[in-house]
Parts: sequence; C-alpha cells; structure tokens
Amino acid sequence: MKSNISNTLLLLILLTGFFSIKPIFAQDEENGLVKTNYESGALQSEVKQIKGKPYGQATYFYENGVKKGEADFIEGKKEGLAKTYFEDGSLSGEIIYKNGKEDGLLKLYFKNGKTRVEQLHRSGQLNGISKYFYESGSLQFEKMYKKDKLISMKEFNSEGEAIYEETYDKNGEPKERTFLK
Repeated sequence: MKSNISNTLLLLILLTGFFSIKPIFAQDEENGLVKTNYESGALQSEVKQIKGKPYGQATYFYENGVKKGEADFIEGKKEGLAKTYFEDGSLSGEIIYKNGKEDGLLKLYFKNGKTRVEQLHRSGQLNGISKYFYESGSLQFEKMYKKDKLISMKEFNSEGEAIYEETYDKNGEPKERTFLK
C-alpha cells in the first residue's frame, strides 16, 4: 500500500516532464490529509486522500517553503488547471487536465516571464500547433502534431525570419526540407 501511495504522489507532481522530484514516501493512511516532508523536516507536499486516492487540491513545495506546484484531483485523476513554479515563486508552467490526461494548452515560461513553449494537447496527445520561443520572446520553432505524431516543422531565426520548413512521414522521419532563407 505504501508503494502505491508513493508512486501516485510522485506521478501527481510531474507536469509533462517539466520538473522532477525525488520519490515521495507517504503515510499508510487511506483517508485524510497526507503530508510528506524533506529529510530536513520542511514540508514537501500535502494532498487529501479518499480511499487511498488523491482528491481535491494537491500542493508541492520546494525545501525553502516556496510552492513548487499544484493540481486538483477527482478520484485520483488530475482535473482542471495544474501549475508549476520556479523556486522564486514565479509561474513556470500550466496545463489543463481532463479525466487524468492533458487536454488543453500547455504553457511553459522562462524565468523572465516570457512564454517558452505552447503546446496543444487533446486526450493526452499533442494535437495541433506547438510553438517554441527564444527567451527574447520571438518564435523559434512551430511544429504541427496530429495524434502525437510530428507532421511538419518550421524554424525561425532570432529576428523572426523563417529559415526552413520540414515535413515528416507517418513514422516521424523527415520527408522533405525546404530552405526559406
């Protein structure tokens, strides 16, 4: 039972691989508020459980006490907006979950607050246009996905000029590259 709770809590904090945390070992409680701590004693996470499954808001903290992330759960599955934060407390990422799967716009940010990545997810898969930005805010890549498969990509220089575009076959292998500059 302890292993299942630990694995569940570990998975809860991961937002599409954006940050990782050392394994969390929770109490053997089936119901109630479960709190975990760092070796130093500082609060690491708190999440309400019902019948051994996360329910309501789960909150995760850096060892210095600053909020690291938060996500809402219904019957053990992420639901709604989940957020991650840099150690200074500024927003580092956000994604919407529906029935435990990414289902909306994932946004990741640079520490300066500018957008780093925008990806559209549907039912846990990349679907639509994904944009990747330079720290200055200008577009670096634009990628088109369909059911988690890369269809096409366009790269831009830091001045916003398109350098090349590339299409991919059904196996995700480059099919054709056209230089634009």
